[in-house]
Amino acid sequence: MASRHNALFQRLAHGRSTPRLPDPKFIGDNFTRAESWKREGDLQVQRDQLGRAVESYRLSQKFYIAAENAIGEANTLHSLGNLYYRRDKLQLAEQSYQTAMQVYIKLDNKLGQANMHLCIANLEMRTSKLDAAEASSTLALKLYEEVENLSGQMGALTSLGEVQKRKMHIDSAKQSYDKAIQISVQLKDEVKEANARKSLGDLYTHVGKPTDARHEYDLAFDLYTQASDSYGRGYSQTAIGDLQLVAGQYDEAEQTYIRALEFYVMASSLIGQGDVHKSIADLRIRQENLKGAEESLNKAMKLYEESRSPLGLAHTLLLMGNMQVKQDLYAFATETYQRALETYTEVNDGTGEANTLKSMGELELLRNLPDAAEKSYTRALELYEGADNRLGQANALAGLGDVQESREENVLAASSFKKAAKLYGEVQLGHWEEVCVTKAQELSE
Repeated sequence: MASRHNALFQRLAHGRSTPRLPDPKFIGDNFTRAESWKREGDLQVQRDQLGRAVESYRLSQKFYIAAENAIGEANTLHSLGNLYYRRDKLQLAEQSYQTAMQVYIKLDNKLGQANMHLCIANLEMRTSKLDAAEASSTLALKLYEEVENLSGQMGALTSLGEVQKRKMHIDSAKQSYDKAIQISVQLKDEVKEANARKSLGDLYTHVGKPTDARHEYDLAFDLYTQASDSYGRGYSQTAIGDLQLVAGQYDEAEQTYIRALEFYVMASSLIGQGDVHKSIADLRIRQENLKGAEESLNKAMKLYEESRSPLGLAHTLLLMGNMQVKQDLYAFATETYQRALETYTEVNDGTGEANTLKSMGELELLRNLPDAAEKSYTRALELYEGADNRLGQANALAGLGDVQESREENVLAASSFKKAAKLYGEVQLGHWEEVCVTKAQELSE
Protein backbone atom coordinates (compact mmCIF):
# COMPACT_ATOMS: atom_id res chain seq x y z
CA MET A 1 0.00 0.00 0.00
CA ALA A 2 2.84 2.40 0.87
CA SER A 3 4.53 1.97 -2.53
CA ARG A 4 1.18 2.58 -4.22
CA HIS A 5 0.77 5.76 -2.16
CA ASN A 6 4.24 6.96 -3.13
CA ALA A 7 3.83 6.21 -6.82
CA LEU A 8 0.52 8.05 -7.02
CA PHE A 9 1.85 10.97 -5.04
CA GLN A 10 4.90 11.30 -7.31
CA ARG A 11 2.74 11.27 -10.43
CA LEU A 12 0.48 13.96 -8.99
CA ALA A 13 3.29 16.11 -7.60
CA HIS A 14 5.52 16.01 -10.66
CA GLY A 15 3.25 14.95 -13.49
CA ARG A 16 1.59 16.84 -16.30
CA SER A 17 -0.43 19.99 -15.64
CA THR A 18 -4.23 19.82 -15.62
CA PRO A 19 -5.71 20.65 -19.09
CA ARG A 20 -7.62 23.91 -19.34
CA LEU A 21 -10.79 22.16 -20.49
CA PRO A 22 -10.68 18.83 -18.70
CA ASP A 23 -12.84 15.99 -19.80
CA PRO A 24 -15.80 15.49 -17.39
CA LYS A 25 -14.71 11.87 -16.97
CA PHE A 26 -11.23 13.08 -15.95
CA ILE A 27 -12.78 15.28 -13.28
CA GLY A 28 -15.15 12.57 -12.16
CA ASP A 29 -12.41 9.95 -11.85
CA ASN A 30 -10.25 12.31 -9.81
CA PHE A 31 -13.16 13.21 -7.55
CA THR A 32 -13.82 9.51 -6.92
CA ARG A 33 -10.15 8.94 -6.10
CA ALA A 34 -10.14 11.98 -3.82
CA GLU A 35 -13.15 10.74 -1.89
CA SER A 36 -11.64 7.26 -1.62
CA TRP A 37 -8.33 8.52 -0.21
CA LYS A 38 -10.17 10.84 2.18
CA ARG A 39 -12.15 7.90 3.57
CA GLU A 40 -8.95 5.87 3.80
CA GLY A 41 -7.29 8.67 5.78
CA ASP A 42 -10.25 8.98 8.14
CA LEU A 43 -10.13 5.23 8.81
CA GLN A 44 -6.38 5.31 9.46
CA VAL A 45 -6.83 8.17 11.95
CA GLN A 46 -9.39 6.08 13.84
CA ARG A 47 -6.80 3.31 14.03
CA ASP A 48 -4.04 5.72 15.15
CA GLN A 49 -2.15 4.95 11.91
CA LEU A 50 -1.23 8.61 11.72
CA GLY A 51 1.76 8.39 9.38
CA ARG A 52 -0.26 6.53 6.76
CA ALA A 53 -3.15 8.94 7.20
CA VAL A 54 -0.92 11.89 6.26
CA GLU A 55 -0.10 10.19 2.93
CA SER A 56 -3.77 9.44 2.28
CA TYR A 57 -4.91 13.00 3.00
CA ARG A 58 -2.18 14.47 0.82
CA LEU A 59 -3.26 12.24 -2.06
CA SER A 60 -6.89 13.17 -1.45
CA GLN A 61 -6.00 16.87 -1.55
CA LYS A 62 -4.12 16.47 -4.85
CA PHE A 63 -7.02 14.62 -6.46
CA TYR A 64 -9.53 17.23 -5.26
CA ILE A 65 -7.35 19.92 -6.87
CA ALA A 66 -7.22 17.90 -10.09
CA ALA A 67 -11.02 17.56 -9.96
CA GLU A 68 -11.34 21.33 -9.36
CA ASN A 69 -13.29 20.66 -6.16
CA ALA A 70 -12.37 23.49 -3.80
CA ILE A 71 -14.65 22.47 -0.94
CA GLY A 72 -13.19 18.96 -0.94
CA GLU A 73 -9.69 20.42 -0.92
CA ALA A 74 -10.52 22.67 2.05
CA ASN A 75 -12.18 19.88 4.00
CA THR A 76 -9.16 17.64 3.47
CA LEU A 77 -6.82 20.43 4.61
CA HIS A 78 -8.99 20.68 7.73
CA SER A 79 -8.54 16.94 8.39
CA LEU A 80 -4.83 17.17 7.63
CA GLY A 81 -4.47 20.04 10.11
CA ASN A 82 -6.23 18.02 12.79
CA LEU A 83 -3.89 15.13 12.08
CA TYR A 84 -0.78 17.31 12.34
CA TYR A 85 -2.18 18.68 15.60
CA ARG A 86 -2.51 15.16 16.99
CA ARG A 87 1.06 14.41 15.90
CA ASP A 88 2.26 17.58 17.68
CA LYS A 89 3.43 19.16 14.41
CA LEU A 90 1.91 22.50 15.28
CA GLN A 91 3.44 24.63 12.53
CA LEU A 92 2.20 22.24 9.85
CA ALA A 93 -1.21 22.18 11.54
CA GLU A 94 -1.39 25.98 11.45
CA GLN A 95 -0.37 26.06 7.79
CA SER A 96 -3.11 23.57 6.89
CA TYR A 97 -5.75 25.48 8.87
CA GLN A 98 -4.75 28.84 7.40
CA THR A 99 -4.72 27.46 3.84
CA ALA A 100 -8.15 25.91 4.37
CA MET A 101 -9.37 29.22 5.82
CA GLN A 102 -8.37 31.07 2.64
CA VAL A 103 -10.28 28.56 0.50
CA TYR A 104 -13.38 28.88 2.69
CA ILE A 105 -13.17 32.68 2.50
CA LYS A 106 -13.00 32.54 -1.33
CA LEU A 107 -16.05 30.28 -1.32
CA ASP A 108 -17.81 32.59 1.20
CA ASN A 109 -18.33 29.47 3.32
CA LYS A 110 -18.97 30.80 6.81
CA LEU A 111 -19.36 27.36 8.35
CA GLY A 112 -15.94 26.36 7.09
CA GLN A 113 -14.48 29.63 8.37
CA ALA A 114 -16.03 29.03 11.79
CA ASN A 115 -14.55 25.53 11.90
CA MET A 116 -11.09 26.92 11.13
CA HIS A 117 -11.35 29.64 13.78
CA LEU A 118 -12.22 26.93 16.30
CA CYS A 119 -9.27 24.75 15.22
CA ILE A 120 -6.95 27.74 15.43
CA ALA A 121 -8.31 28.51 18.91
CA ASN A 122 -7.37 24.99 20.03
CA LEU A 123 -3.92 25.47 18.52
CA GLU A 124 -3.51 28.77 20.35
CA MET A 125 -4.55 27.16 23.63
CA ARG A 126 -1.98 24.44 23.09
CA THR A 127 0.74 27.09 22.76
CA SER A 128 -0.65 29.03 25.77
CA LYS A 129 -1.77 32.06 23.71
CA LEU A 130 -4.90 32.39 25.80
CA ASP A 131 -6.01 35.88 24.73
CA ALA A 132 -5.72 34.89 21.07
CA ALA A 133 -7.54 31.62 21.75
CA GLU A 134 -10.38 33.47 23.47
CA ALA A 135 -10.71 35.83 20.48
CA SER A 136 -10.71 32.93 17.99
CA SER A 137 -13.29 30.96 20.00
CA THR A 138 -15.53 34.04 20.25
CA LEU A 139 -15.27 34.66 16.50
CA ALA A 140 -16.08 31.01 15.78
CA LEU A 141 -19.12 31.23 18.06
CA LYS A 142 -20.35 34.36 16.26
CA LEU A 143 -20.06 32.69 12.83
CA TYR A 144 -21.79 29.52 14.04
CA GLU A 145 -24.64 31.66 15.35
CA GLU A 146 -24.89 33.45 11.98
CA VAL A 147 -25.31 30.15 10.12
CA GLU A 148 -27.49 28.75 12.94
CA ASN A 149 -25.23 25.74 13.47
CA LEU A 150 -25.99 24.50 16.98
CA SER A 151 -23.37 21.76 16.94
CA GLY A 152 -20.68 24.31 16.10
CA GLN A 153 -21.93 26.68 18.78
CA MET A 154 -21.56 23.91 21.31
CA GLY A 155 -17.98 23.23 20.24
CA ALA A 156 -17.10 26.92 20.39
CA LEU A 157 -18.64 27.25 23.85
CA THR A 158 -16.64 24.26 25.08
CA SER A 159 -13.45 25.80 23.68
CA LEU A 160 -14.30 29.14 25.27
CA GLY A 161 -14.90 27.39 28.58
CA GLU A 162 -11.46 25.80 28.40
CA VAL A 163 -9.81 29.19 27.87
CA GLN A 164 -11.80 30.70 30.73
CA LYS A 165 -10.88 27.76 32.97
CA ARG A 166 -7.19 28.22 32.28
CA LYS A 167 -7.55 31.95 32.98
CA MET A 168 -9.26 31.01 36.26
CA HIS A 169 -12.46 32.78 35.18
CA ILE A 170 -14.35 29.96 36.82
CA ASP A 171 -17.90 31.36 36.76
CA SER A 172 -17.61 32.28 33.07
CA ALA A 173 -16.19 28.86 32.26
CA LYS A 174 -19.07 27.10 34.03
CA GLN A 175 -21.59 29.24 32.13
CA SER A 176 -19.95 28.30 28.83
CA TYR A 177 -19.98 24.58 29.65
CA ASP A 178 -23.59 24.74 30.90
CA LYS A 179 -24.67 26.40 27.63
CA ALA A 180 -22.83 23.73 25.65
CA ILE A 181 -24.63 21.00 27.63
CA GLN A 182 -28.01 22.66 27.03
CA ILE A 183 -27.41 22.72 23.27
CA SER A 184 -26.26 19.09 23.21
CA VAL A 185 -29.43 18.05 25.04
CA GLN A 186 -31.46 20.05 22.53
CA LEU A 187 -29.66 18.24 19.69
CA LYS A 188 -30.09 14.87 21.45
CA ASP A 189 -26.39 14.25 20.76
CA GLU A 190 -25.13 11.91 23.46
CA VAL A 191 -21.44 12.08 22.52
CA LYS A 192 -21.33 15.87 22.41
CA GLU A 193 -23.16 16.11 25.72
CA ALA A 194 -20.70 13.61 27.18
CA ASN A 195 -17.77 15.67 25.89
CA ALA A 196 -19.19 18.83 27.46
CA ARG A 197 -19.85 17.08 30.78
CA LYS A 198 -16.30 15.69 30.76
CA SER A 199 -15.02 19.25 30.29
CA LEU A 200 -17.22 20.49 33.15
CA GLY A 201 -15.86 17.67 35.30
CA ASP A 202 -12.33 18.82 34.44
CA LEU A 203 -13.29 22.32 35.60
CA TYR A 204 -14.47 20.99 38.95
CA THR A 205 -11.25 18.97 39.27
CA HIS A 206 -9.25 22.11 38.49
CA VAL A 207 -10.87 24.04 41.35
CA GLY A 208 -10.69 21.21 43.87
CA LYS A 209 -14.29 19.94 43.80
CA PRO A 210 -13.81 16.18 43.31
CA THR A 211 -17.37 15.20 44.25
CA ASP A 212 -18.87 17.47 41.58
CA ALA A 213 -16.23 16.32 39.12
CA ARG A 214 -17.03 12.65 39.75
CA HIS A 215 -20.73 13.33 39.16
CA GLU A 216 -20.02 14.84 35.73
CA TYR A 217 -17.56 12.09 34.78
CA ASP A 218 -20.13 9.42 35.71
CA LEU A 219 -22.78 11.15 33.60
CA ALA A 220 -20.32 11.40 30.71
CA PHE A 221 -19.49 7.69 30.99
CA ASP A 222 -23.18 6.74 30.90
CA LEU A 223 -23.72 8.90 27.81
CA TYR A 224 -20.70 7.42 26.03
CA THR A 225 -22.04 3.97 26.90
CA GLN A 226 -25.44 4.81 25.40
CA ALA A 227 -23.67 5.93 22.23
CA SER A 228 -21.45 2.79 22.18
CA ASP A 229 -18.39 5.07 22.16
CA SER A 230 -15.51 2.96 23.47
CA TYR A 231 -12.97 5.77 23.22
CA GLY A 232 -15.23 8.10 25.25
CA ARG A 233 -15.72 5.43 27.89
CA GLY A 234 -11.96 5.04 28.18
CA TYR A 235 -11.54 8.81 28.32
CA SER A 236 -14.04 9.27 31.17
CA GLN A 237 -12.80 6.23 33.10
CA THR A 238 -9.25 7.60 32.98
CA ALA A 239 -10.50 10.87 34.47
CA ILE A 240 -12.28 8.98 37.27
CA GLY A 241 -9.11 6.98 37.91
CA ASP A 242 -7.11 10.20 38.18
CA LEU A 243 -9.56 11.49 40.81
CA GLN A 244 -9.19 8.28 42.81
CA LEU A 245 -5.40 8.47 42.48
CA VAL A 246 -5.25 11.99 43.92
CA ALA A 247 -7.58 10.93 46.75
CA GLY A 248 -5.23 8.08 47.65
CA GLN A 249 -7.77 5.40 46.65
CA TYR A 250 -5.10 3.31 44.96
CA ASP A 251 -6.95 -0.02 44.64
CA GLU A 252 -10.00 1.68 43.15
CA ALA A 253 -7.83 3.73 40.80
CA GLU A 254 -6.05 0.63 39.53
CA GLN A 255 -9.32 -1.13 38.73
CA THR A 256 -10.63 1.98 36.97
CA TYR A 257 -7.46 2.30 34.88
CA ILE A 258 -7.72 -1.37 33.86
CA ARG A 259 -11.29 -0.76 32.64
CA ALA A 260 -10.14 2.36 30.78
CA LEU A 261 -7.39 0.34 29.10
CA GLU A 262 -9.91 -2.27 27.95
CA PHE A 263 -12.07 0.44 26.35
CA TYR A 264 -9.09 2.00 24.57
CA VAL A 265 -8.12 -1.43 23.22
CA MET A 266 -11.67 -1.84 21.92
CA ALA A 267 -11.34 1.57 20.26
CA SER A 268 -7.90 0.66 18.80
CA SER A 269 -6.48 3.85 20.36
CA LEU A 270 -2.75 3.46 20.91
CA ILE A 271 -2.43 6.95 22.38
CA GLY A 272 -5.26 6.26 24.83
CA GLN A 273 -3.57 3.03 25.91
CA GLY A 274 -0.32 4.93 26.37
CA ASP A 275 -2.08 7.50 28.54
CA VAL A 276 -3.46 4.78 30.81
CA HIS A 277 -0.10 3.04 31.18
CA LYS A 278 1.40 6.42 32.09
CA SER A 279 -1.29 6.90 34.76
CA ILE A 280 -0.65 3.39 36.09
CA ALA A 281 3.05 4.28 36.31
CA ASP A 282 2.13 7.33 38.40
CA LEU A 283 0.08 5.03 40.64
CA ARG A 284 3.01 2.61 41.02
CA ILE A 285 5.36 5.47 41.94
CA ARG A 286 2.96 6.59 44.68
CA GLN A 287 2.82 2.98 45.90
CA GLU A 288 6.66 2.93 45.98
CA ASN A 289 6.53 0.09 43.44
CA LEU A 290 9.26 1.50 41.23
CA LYS A 291 9.84 -1.70 39.27
CA GLY A 292 6.16 -1.79 38.33
CA ALA A 293 6.29 1.91 37.46
CA GLU A 294 9.23 1.33 35.14
CA GLU A 295 7.38 -1.47 33.35
CA SER A 296 4.33 0.75 32.82
CA LEU A 297 6.45 3.67 31.61
CA ASN A 298 8.20 1.46 29.08
CA LYS A 299 4.83 0.24 27.79
CA ALA A 300 3.63 3.83 27.48
CA MET A 301 6.75 4.93 25.63
CA LYS A 302 6.47 2.03 23.18
CA LEU A 303 2.83 2.93 22.42
CA TYR A 304 3.64 6.63 21.99
CA GLU A 305 6.51 5.78 19.67
CA GLU A 306 4.28 3.48 17.63
CA SER A 307 1.59 6.17 17.34
CA ARG A 308 4.22 8.90 16.74
CA SER A 309 3.14 11.04 19.68
CA PRO A 310 6.09 13.18 20.85
CA LEU A 311 3.93 14.96 23.41
CA GLY A 312 3.04 11.64 25.00
CA LEU A 313 6.74 10.75 25.02
CA ALA A 314 7.57 14.05 26.72
CA HIS A 315 4.97 13.47 29.45
CA THR A 316 6.35 9.97 30.00
CA LEU A 317 9.94 11.21 30.19
CA LEU A 318 8.95 13.79 32.81
CA LEU A 319 7.30 11.10 34.92
CA MET A 320 10.31 8.81 34.43
CA GLY A 321 12.60 11.58 35.66
CA ASN A 322 10.45 11.95 38.78
CA MET A 323 10.74 8.22 39.38
CA GLN A 324 14.53 8.31 38.99
CA VAL A 325 14.69 11.07 41.61
CA LYS A 326 12.85 8.77 44.02
CA GLN A 327 15.45 6.10 43.24
CA ASP A 328 18.26 8.60 44.02
CA LEU A 329 19.45 8.24 40.39
CA TYR A 330 20.12 11.94 40.13
CA ALA A 331 22.43 11.87 37.10
CA PHE A 332 19.96 9.74 35.14
CA ALA A 333 17.08 11.99 36.22
CA THR A 334 18.93 15.09 35.01
CA GLU A 335 19.45 13.50 31.60
CA THR A 336 15.82 12.36 31.41
CA TYR A 337 14.50 15.81 32.35
CA GLN A 338 16.72 17.33 29.66
CA ARG A 339 15.25 14.97 27.04
CA ALA A 340 11.74 15.84 28.19
CA LEU A 341 12.55 19.55 28.03
CA GLU A 342 13.92 19.26 24.50
CA THR A 343 10.84 17.34 23.35
CA TYR A 344 8.42 19.84 24.90
CA THR A 345 10.36 22.63 23.18
CA GLU A 346 10.15 20.82 19.83
CA VAL A 347 6.36 20.55 20.05
CA ASN A 348 6.02 24.10 21.37
CA ASP A 349 4.40 23.10 24.67
CA GLY A 350 5.28 25.91 27.09
CA THR A 351 3.42 24.39 30.03
CA GLY A 352 5.29 21.12 29.62
CA GLU A 353 8.57 23.04 29.49
CA ALA A 354 7.66 24.91 32.67
CA ASN A 355 6.66 21.73 34.52
CA THR A 356 9.95 20.10 33.55
CA LEU A 357 11.98 23.13 34.59
CA LYS A 358 10.19 23.12 37.97
CA SER A 359 11.13 19.46 38.47
CA MET A 360 14.70 20.24 37.42
CA GLY A 361 14.80 23.06 39.99
CA GLU A 362 13.67 20.66 42.73
CA LEU A 363 16.38 18.17 41.75
CA GLU A 364 19.08 20.84 41.54
CA LEU A 365 18.18 22.14 44.99
CA LEU A 366 18.29 18.56 46.27
CA ARG A 367 21.80 18.25 44.79
CA ASN A 368 22.83 21.51 46.51
CA LEU A 369 23.08 23.44 43.25
CA PRO A 370 21.19 26.63 44.21
CA ASP A 371 22.38 28.71 41.24
CA ALA A 372 21.14 26.12 38.74
CA ALA A 373 17.90 25.69 40.72
CA GLU A 374 17.28 29.44 40.70
CA LYS A 375 17.77 29.56 36.95
CA SER A 376 15.32 26.68 36.38
CA TYR A 377 12.65 28.09 38.70
CA THR A 378 12.99 31.59 37.20
CA ARG A 379 12.55 30.30 33.65
CA ALA A 380 9.60 28.16 34.75
CA LEU A 381 8.01 31.21 36.37
CA GLU A 382 8.38 33.20 33.14
CA LEU A 383 6.68 30.45 31.14
CA TYR A 384 3.86 30.09 33.66
CA GLU A 385 3.32 33.86 33.61
CA GLY A 386 3.17 33.81 29.81
CA ALA A 387 0.46 31.16 30.00
CA ASP A 388 -1.39 32.96 32.82
CA ASN A 389 -1.01 29.74 34.85
CA ARG A 390 -1.38 30.94 38.44
CA LEU A 391 -0.94 27.53 40.04
CA GLY A 392 2.30 27.05 38.13
CA GLN A 393 3.45 30.52 39.15
CA ALA A 394 2.73 29.72 42.80
CA ASN A 395 4.75 26.48 42.61
CA ALA A 396 7.68 28.22 40.93
CA LEU A 397 7.68 31.07 43.47
CA ALA A 398 7.60 28.60 46.35
CA GLY A 399 10.58 26.85 44.75
CA LEU A 400 12.42 30.15 44.47
CA GLY A 401 11.63 30.76 48.15
CA ASP A 402 13.25 27.44 49.02
CA VAL A 403 16.38 28.38 47.03
CA GLN A 404 16.60 31.79 48.69
CA GLU A 405 16.06 30.27 52.14
CA SER A 406 18.91 27.81 51.49
CA ARG A 407 21.17 30.82 50.88
CA GLU A 408 19.82 32.51 54.02
CA GLU A 409 18.39 35.32 51.88
CA ASN A 410 15.46 35.54 54.26
CA VAL A 411 13.98 38.83 53.04
CA LEU A 412 13.86 37.62 49.44
CA ALA A 413 12.57 34.21 50.51
CA ALA A 414 9.77 35.74 52.60
CA SER A 415 8.73 37.88 49.65
CA SER A 416 8.61 34.84 47.33
CA PHE A 417 6.53 32.82 49.81
CA LYS A 418 4.10 35.75 50.26
CA LYS A 419 3.59 35.98 46.50
CA ALA A 420 3.13 32.22 46.30
CA ALA A 421 0.58 32.30 49.14
CA LYS A 422 -1.47 34.94 47.36
CA LEU A 423 -1.57 32.88 44.17
CA TYR A 424 -2.44 29.66 46.03
CA GLY A 425 -5.33 31.55 47.60
CA GLU A 426 -6.54 32.71 44.18
CA VAL A 427 -6.69 29.13 42.89
CA GLN A 428 -8.39 27.98 46.10
CA LEU A 429 -5.56 25.78 47.45
CA GLY A 430 -5.93 26.83 51.08
CA HIS A 431 -3.50 24.27 52.52
CA TRP A 432 -0.56 25.49 50.44
CA GLU A 433 -1.59 29.09 50.98
CA GLU A 434 -1.34 28.50 54.74
CA VAL A 435 2.03 26.72 54.41
CA CYS A 436 3.51 29.63 52.47
CA VAL A 437 2.08 32.26 54.82
CA THR A 438 3.65 30.43 57.77
CA LYS A 439 7.01 30.20 55.98
CA ALA A 440 6.94 33.91 55.16
CA GLN A 441 6.13 34.81 58.79
CA GLU A 442 8.95 32.63 60.14
CA LEU A 443 11.47 34.16 57.75
CA SER A 444 10.34 37.68 58.62
CA GLU A 445 10.92 37.25 62.38
